[in-house]
Amino acid sequence: MPEHFTEPPELVQLPSDVRLVDLLSLLSAKLRMDRNQMRLLTMRTSGYWSISTTVLNPTNDATTLQQTLCGNLMFRDGYSIYVEAVDALASSPSLAKELFVARAHSITLQVKTTEPTLLRAKNAEGDAMGWSFTVDRRQPLQELKDQICTFFELRPETFKLRRSRETGVELKHLAVSFKNLTLLNQSTVWTY
Repeated sequence: MPEHFTEPPELVQLPSDVRLVDLLSLLSAKLRMDRNQMRLLTMRTSGYWSISTTVLNPTNDATTLQQTLCGNLMFRDGYSIYVEAVDALASSPSLAKELFVARAHSITLQVKTTEPTLLRAKNAEGDAMGWSFTVDRRQPLQELKDQICTFFELRPETFKLRRSRETGVELKHLAVSFKNLTLLNQSTVWTY
């Protein structure tokens, strides 16, 4: 859960025909917030590659407020709704949505090496060592190479990257995104 959201979450039970206006009224009373300064968001995933964040009430116009949760918005039991306090719905940017999008696309890669030059650069003991690097999966592989350059204080031409294992396929196309390279969260990349 994002740092600026309350824990533990507030649990609410609603009838299946409840409208967005009813949910806003309930949450307004429960959280003691002005409903015109509450932005409601959901984050949904449908598989690893499809993660979306939706603002349920970009405005509080009548059409938006009359939507039913189960029918129009397709809510199911157990859905999480996030409440963001805003000064004005239409004109305030959604910092929560920006955070959700960033987190949804964030992956951690395990970078390992047996290369003596790289091990010495970090005073690593032993024949092999690994470190975690976090990247945005929409960004190109160059982002990881740049982070590794900074971490080891090396120039980019002094090392190469390999997929999955020490003898894996060399990752040469630095302009291709992690997503298109199918580098998933916790994938291993070897440097040599």
